[in-house]
Amino acid sequence: MNSAHDQANPVTHVAIGALIRPGPEGPMLLITKRQDNAVLGGLWELPGGKVEPGETPEQCLRREFLEEVDLHIAPTTPLAPIDHLYEHAAVRLHPYLCHDIERDPRSFALPRNIGVAEHRWVLAEDLGEYPFPSANSELMQRLARHLAGHEDAAAQSVGPQRQGRFPSDVPFRTASERPPE
Repeated sequence: MNSAHDQANPVTHVAIGALIRPGPEGPMLLITKRQDNAVLGGLWELPGGKVEPGETPEQCLRREFLEEVDLHIAPTTPLAPIDHLYEHAAVRLHPYLCHDIERDPRSFALPRNIGVAEHRWVLAEDLGEYPFPSANSELMQRLARHLAGHEDAAAQSVGPQRQGRFPSDVPFRTASERPPE
């Protein structure tokens, strides 16, 4: 993002974590739904939140997973940061692959909805049925390919990806909003 924009509107750093667990039909990703009264309310996202002053993205993820879904996680693999310009803010997402460090990875009922409206464990082929913020579009596509075994999510973990106001920056839509095939 350009420095003139950064001075007028500081960039908000947000850490997000992809927690993947084995499921009966294949690997599943934990997604959470934002509270309706929040910015971008009602959209689905990966657990995470704003990086506080003096906090690393990894520390932020540990705190946010506890605050949002009561899970103890460890960020394991940083993915490429994503810069995105919304109408209301400039954000830099710091995505990580994570693992659950204190719970049985075969149990899917353990997260609790504390700071989120709801959570779901989702298969790769079902991710497109959930609307995500536009900043997450490319990352969610990469994670879907990773879950399906077609791509190593960390393979493109170098340098920031820039998104926002580009024709290719299309958020996931619900099945009813998709154009006919």
